[in-house]
Order: sequence, then structure tokens, then C-alpha cells
Amino acid sequence: MSITRPAKSLIADRVIDEEFAVDVLSIDFKNPLFSQAPEARELAVKLESENKQQHRLLAEAYLAQKQTSWKTQAAVISELKLLNALRLSVFKDEISKNPKGQILEPWFRVIFPVMR
Repeated sequence: MSITRPAKSLIADRVIDEEFAVDVLSIDFKNPLFSQAPEARELAVKLESENKQQHRLLAEAYLAQKQTSWKTQAAVISELKLLNALRLSVFKDEISKNPKGQILEPWFRVIFPVMR
């Protein structure tokens, strides 16, 4: 499980420790940007034990499973369709309706390919 740059900064500043960062990042790690509501109970349980290594092993196993499945064209197409659906959901999200601008500005670089 990769610790994000902002989390690394908080760890370096001793605001949080690595165990806390990994506990938080482990909540819905399969779709972290698109998680609708991380489970507070799940987080509370994770915060009560030293489980950093367990979180890393789960993330590594998930990545290995994904890498194996991506060896077929059908799996890659399925994954692209899922990513496109998630990308489109960003436009419908409340944060994208801000009058000052969207997450995916039309004139900005498109990070995800547009599916047609």
C-alpha cells in the first residue's frame, strides 16, 4: 500500500504516524477516490490494532490478482469500462458542481481517455 505524498508530509511533521496513515488509506483501498462513505466502524477497528503489515499484504494480494486478470483482453476492456463509469461519475458529483470550477476542467489535460 503506497502512502500518499500528503500523508508522508504529515508523518514527517509528526502530526500522524505511519500506522494511522495506513489504517486510513486501507479503507476502501480498491476505489479510494470514488468511495462514497468510508465505514467509521471499520476505521475504528483498524485504529485499535497494529496492522500495517496486514494492510500492505492485502493491497499486494489485490494488486497481484489485478495484474493476473489484466492478461486477458476481456478483463482489460472490462476495467476500462469501469474506469470510464467512475470518471463520468466525477462530473455528477457535488464537488464538480461548484460554480468556481470542476475537478475535470474542459480545457485542462484529460488524465483518463474519453470512451466513445
